[in-house]
Amino acid sequence: MGTYIVGDIHGCFEEWITLKNRVEDKDSKAVFILVGDIIDRGRQTIPMLEWAMKNITPAGKYQMIIGNHEFEKIDWIKSYLKQVDQSQTEGRHFDLEQMVDDNYEFRFNCLQANLSNEELSEIMHFFEGLPYYKDLKVYAGKRRQHYIIVHSGIHKTMINKDESFKKKSILNSHNDVWMSFITEVNKEYILWNRNYKGNSWLKNTIVIHGHTPTISKQCTSRGAISGKIWYNCCDINIDCGLVYRRNTNYKEANLAAIRLEDLEEFYVYT
Repeated sequence: MGTYIVGDIHGCFEEWITLKNRVEDKDSKAVFILVGDIIDRGRQTIPMLEWAMKNITPAGKYQMIIGNHEFEKIDWIKSYLKQVDQSQTEGRHFDLEQMVDDNYEFRFNCLQANLSNEELSEIMHFFEGLPYYKDLKVYAGKRRQHYIIVHSGIHKTMINKDESFKKKSILNSHNDVWMSFITEVNKEYILWNRNYKGNSWLKNTIVIHGHTPTISKQCTSRGAISGKIWYNCCDINIDCGLVYRRNTNYKEANLAAIRLEDLEEFYVYT
């Protein structure tokens, strides 16, 4: 049984199923961890989301951490549902047709799928329940390798001396204003930071993340191979930019997974 970390899917549901099935054909007990950003940009956001809500569990065969796109949708859906409630109180009608667009096509996708307000609420709660990181130790041969899985990256202030993740750096604290501030800053970093330099301050830990497509000039100019997993000083970037293969004709763009036990790579397009 292997543990497979999967890069940003961005609504490319068919490719995700292809990659998943390819891995499971060889490893029926495979465990998958998606690094977030399963929605937006791609043409199959709703099918991908429906699959995730049926199959993702905190510690099961299919797991997931939150990405910035899921995080953004929490506030967007909250805003929408609040306006629905307010309009009902005022005796007027308000629905998705009247809601302002999000930064992508999520509203349009929800309208096309004819999602109800109850279903949108369920989506919001699903996103709210996703963790911000996974802190894992996996046997690689005879030794245990420590991994931290996040969406975009971590800062050294989030790490203990033994290189484990500081849980308090990301947990909400309603009684401590300073701790709440630190939490929000760290959430921003974990979800939106772009790491091009690796993690030279780590010794025994590897951070695995997505968020920044390896097809981008910012990555390739620093040594990444376009559309391939990028290894960079205790840092592994597995966002190989799949969605841009369709949208902007990047032929190298891909969906990738990496097996933690031996760092074997798996791709949809070979």
